[in-house]
Amino acid sequence: MIRRSLLIAFGVYLLIALVITYPLILNLSTSLIGYVHGDAYEMAHHIWWIKHALQTGQNPFFAANLAYPDGINGMTLWAHPLQFFPAWLLAYVLPLPVAANITVLITLALNGTAVFGLARYLLTAENTKNAEDEFSVLSPQSSVLLFASFLAGLVFMLYPTMQGHLGAGHAGLMVQWGVPIYVYGLFKLAEKPQRAVYIALAALGFVLCSGGHILQLIYVVLPLTVVIALAHLLRRDWQALIRTVIAALIGSAIMLVFVLPVLSATVSTSAYEESGDTVRYSADLLAVVTPSFNHPLFGQLDFTHRVLGINLDEGALYVGVIGALLS
Repeated sequence: MIRRSLLIAFGVYLLIALVITYPLILNLSTSLIGYVHGDAYEMAHHIWWIKHALQTGQNPFFAANLAYPDGINGMTLWAHPLQFFPAWLLAYVLPLPVAANITVLITLALNGTAVFGLARYLLTAENTKNAEDEFSVLSPQSSVLLFASFLAGLVFMLYPTMQGHLGAGHAGLMVQWGVPIYVYGLFKLAEKPQRAVYIALAALGFVLCSGGHILQLIYVVLPLTVVIALAHLLRRDWQALIRTVIAALIGSAIMLVFVLPVLSATVSTSAYEESGDTVRYSADLLAVVTPSFNHPLFGQLDFTHRVLGINLDEGALYVGVIGALLS
């Protein structure tokens, strides 16, 4: 039941992704998704380079063809594996634009599907009080729970900030489907009886959260872990707390493999210190309640331009009306 519902949900979300990105489906091999001035072309280059480097026996984490003849350290490509996978693998058999576009569409559908699965678990477990059978129980409320779960996945998949990353070509920051997996694993650690296998699942979710972009460790993984650990602490559920800490430690140990090489490369260069773009690429505090100035209803409001300026690539933080109401 769980596999079938997830597969159906993935198919529906993928269809929705095709609709909202239309006419991309008609130009998969000739266009890259996102703004013309966005990062999509940079992402496409990295996808091509990883595939090309592997084919020719070169180091995929050193861009020898950039800043020639010196080349550019590309350890950040190592730190964000899900930013370019499976695109570079698909590029072996598909044209580069097709591989990049399909990966983005799959990512959007996976985001929705992961939250759909998490919501199904939480809502059904709450209504049946039987977490072991949450996906096979048929009740009079099942259609309502399915719709609520579908809506949750849809909002997570399409909320305005995600649309901003989609337009800007931020392929890594769109990879959010690991977050629901991590949350699911952490919730399962609090169930009775507890199973050690869920420690491994939570640790895997920890790693997947940051697979798209390493900054997820700071802005997503850490807050989630602290909040859930504090909840266990307040309930004096020591077993769940210990298992949560163990899962986080295992995930942290794995992430060190990706983090340490990047830290080493970062501290050895002054590029970040000399960039001078802190203000340009910072978001306004009011951005969270400021819709895009391209919004069909709210875009004509004067304050949208005063808050966002002309930068929708880096400055968009709007949570949206539906997202705010659900929160």
